[in-house]
Amino acid sequence: MATIGGIDPAFTGQSSGGEPPYVRPADPATIFFHRARRFASLATDHQIGAYLTFLSHVATAQGEVAGAAAPVMLAPTVYDVIAHGMPPLSRDLAADPGALTILDALLAKLAAAPLDARPAAIVAALVASEPAERARMLVAVGDGLFEIERLGESALVAAALQVWYAQHAARLDASRLRNLGETICPCCGGQPVSSTIVIWPEAQGNRYLTCAVCCAMWNHVRVKCTACGATKGISYRHIEGSSGDIGAEVCESCQGYAKHLNQTKNAALDPIVDDVASYGLDMLLREEGWRRTGLNPFLILT
Repeated sequence: MATIGGIDPAFTGQSSGGEPPYVRPADPATIFFHRARRFASLATDHQIGAYLTFLSHVATAQGEVAGAAAPVMLAPTVYDVIAHGMPPLSRDLAADPGALTILDALLAKLAAAPLDARPAAIVAALVASEPAERARMLVAVGDGLFEIERLGESALVAAALQVWYAQHAARLDASRLRNLGETICPCCGGQPVSSTIVIWPEAQGNRYLTCAVCCAMWNHVRVKCTACGATKGISYRHIEGSSGDIGAEVCESCQGYAKHLNQTKNAALDPIVDDVASYGLDMLLREEGWRRTGLNPFLILT
């Protein structure tokens, strides 16, 4: 494990100037297909290649379901809660019947996919459950509760919620969204998965966090802990001999770490996909006593 001494602008994402957009909701018509391709490309010769291949099928199903789903409608009052420090998309969305429709459509796609025996069994178990049980799991996972005995099923429920919430977030007027807390998604209040130095023309070199729920990305101050907000005692780690495009920001104040991806070194990096594929870094950091702070519903199975 290598520690990057001092603060390296190329690694931490110090921008050349300009005013970057605060939040960028995901496009559900493209984001999941993009992730499916990235999962598939990384699966070859990878230690967890079979799992990455499975996740490529999940992401493909997400994209197909998002493309076939009816457009969602937002109430005109959806922005009113922002003045009270709450995100416009509430956790109550997980209890909406539309979320169960998305989950069932996702499961139907996966049931027809060429899955290995273990993931196929997980899909079959969820399909065989009662609709009321699947609805209960949607609410539980929407509240961040992943049942230890049913982690595989919970991950698939989380995949359905990503589609459901991304559809709603894409309908929001980004100009009306506000900072509700640096580590809280301004769209839905979800936790961040990881941080990324992006290469968008309008935000070249800026740092963004990616929501684990609605997949939106929002701007975050550089060299600042994404968990506790500390600005001192921050350092960066990466695996010795690696290109350094994927690392971790570690914080001495809270003993936490978050993955840190740098698209200026590798434009293909995806905040969710490459977080899973770099699980080896998580293992090394945990051995050193650091606590992961980013939530990735697909990393719970590795």
